[in-house]
Amino acid sequence: MRYDTAQAEVESQRCQDLLSQAQYHVARARRVDEEERKMRRKQEEEREAFRLRQKEEMVRLTRSFIIIEYRRNLKVVPAMHTRQIHKNIEKPF
Repeated sequence: MRYDTAQAEVESQRCQDLLSQAQYHVARARRVDEEERKMRRKQEEEREAFRLRQKEEMVRLTRSFIIIEYRRNLKVVPAMHTRQIHKNIEKPF
């Protein structure tokens, strides 16, 4: 059985082309995958930062509400000492 060297060379070139294309597609897929991972990571960090800002805002609003309610219940009587004034304040809690 004899081999045709010209045919073998053509087939070898086709294999090299396919291998080159495969390497390109693998590298491209890895790049796309890494970009998607970065995007997901960034989105998760943004969501976490948003949740934290919401929580801080809720704490701030809650504290403001408590202070407002405390001031509404404050009964100030002139010429009384501080201890006596605090006894007349209805506790906000």
